[in-house]
Amino acid sequence: MKRKPQYNPKSSQKLKVLLILILSFLFCQSLSSQFYWQRLYNGPNNQQDICVDMCLAPDNNFYAVGYSKKPTTQGYFIYVLKLKSNGDTIWTRIIDSVSNETYSCAESGDGGCVIVGEGHFALKLDSAGNIAWKRFYNRGGIVCYDIIKTSDGGFLACGEQLVISGSVFQYDSYVMKLDFNGNMLWDTAYLALFDKPLKSVVEVNGGGYIFTGYVFDSAFDTGKCLIFSIDGTGNALWERRTKILNRNASGNRIEKISNQFMVVGETSEITLTIGKVFLLKIDSAGNFLSTKLVNSNETVRCADFKLLNLNRFALTSFNHVDIAKALIIDTLGNINVERSFPTQYYSFLFSIMRLSNGDIVWGGGARFTVEDADVWIIRSDSLLNFPPIGIHPNTNNLPSRYELFQNFPNPFNPITKIKLSLSQRVNVRIVVYNLLGEIIEILVEKDMNTGEHEVNFNGENLPSGVYFYQLNINGKIFDSKKMVLIK
Repeated sequence: MKRKPQYNPKSSQKLKVLLILILSFLFCQSLSSQFYWQRLYNGPNNQQDICVDMCLAPDNNFYAVGYSKKPTTQGYFIYVLKLKSNGDTIWTRIIDSVSNETYSCAESGDGGCVIVGEGHFALKLDSAGNIAWKRFYNRGGIVCYDIIKTSDGGFLACGEQLVISGSVFQYDSYVMKLDFNGNMLWDTAYLALFDKPLKSVVEVNGGGYIFTGYVFDSAFDTGKCLIFSIDGTGNALWERRTKILNRNASGNRIEKISNQFMVVGETSEITLTIGKVFLLKIDSAGNFLSTKLVNSNETVRCADFKLLNLNRFALTSFNHVDIAKALIIDTLGNINVERSFPTQYYSFLFSIMRLSNGDIVWGGGARFTVEDADVWIIRSDSLLNFPPIGIHPNTNNLPSRYELFQNFPNPFNPITKIKLSLSQRVNVRIVVYNLLGEIIEILVEKDMNTGEHEVNFNGENLPSGVYFYQLNINGKIFDSKKMVLIK
């Protein structure tokens, strides 16, 4: 006769406590973090709308800055969106008669943002979207590709200046230093023999700046990655020009990593070999410490690059048929995670912003339909998890009297309840999706009367993981929320 196992109350209690701690942690994580999303934002003129840069604002909000095509001409407006961390729009602004295109923005330190781009100007918007100041500096041929907020409370922008002498076109390096109110403190053009733009800048501890870009000394020269340093008043300190592993190269971004710097850019395609993104680590004196190529079997471009931690980076790319890619890579150039965004038309990701909790915001433009491109923003975790287009909260389509509540319990196993409130009789559709955007179950698809309603979802036959449920009212996406199944 088999003996029954003895009940051990202490072991059972420990198991219960451990289970409660795990569930509590996961539940708190679910509540404390905004769920991930991806959205398209159509500009006011229903034209081509693009986000080229982003910067943080207070209260976990952020700015997406780009341009919108004018409806009757080939020109563009500056287009700025202020968004909540869940993707909801706080306000949008169209700004005319400043620049044809904008390329970079920086948080101002008082809740606003400062913008530069094509033309010798800088523009500040306050937290409400009002123009706090607008400055024109009267040099011709200026394009600023990057701007940063500096430790003294001002701003520094870099780019290029076109100089025409007869039939000769020359693009000098250009830097301007502004105070907090946009007043010019100094600006300098650093002479080029042919083409020498500065694409990205970081501030060095103790004063001074390091830039990256590329340089050609003639129309027949081979391109080299440019790394350039100045002091706090614009005096040149040192300059490095280099090919990368004997390939022509251009520097696109520079990021500070502790007391060192990572220069990231592209190498050109060579015979029987595809183009690569390179990672060049240097010290503050410009000495080369290491060089790595991103390991990929296809051409990889570099649109933006951001440090996630000392060992991992986020990279935006696109291929030869204009399909955007988001990548997480390590210091050896290995791709840890990669996602592509194929469409019938095109998609681009131009900007990356890291949030304080480790989430990543990706910004660009995409054309998923026959309509013109829209601003395209994604919020993901560090493993590139986020739902597909269309699964996102959108409370602008319908009045707020409709409400979709968080499921309870959450996390759940295997049954949870989903509650919604309706102020009038409408057609309701509730759909459950997995992280890949695949439909798991259609819970409701019918007309429903005014009042509160509740529906059960049973995940008995599903694996543990994160799922989304979406509410559609009268054929329009109203809201969606995240739920966690734990078995």
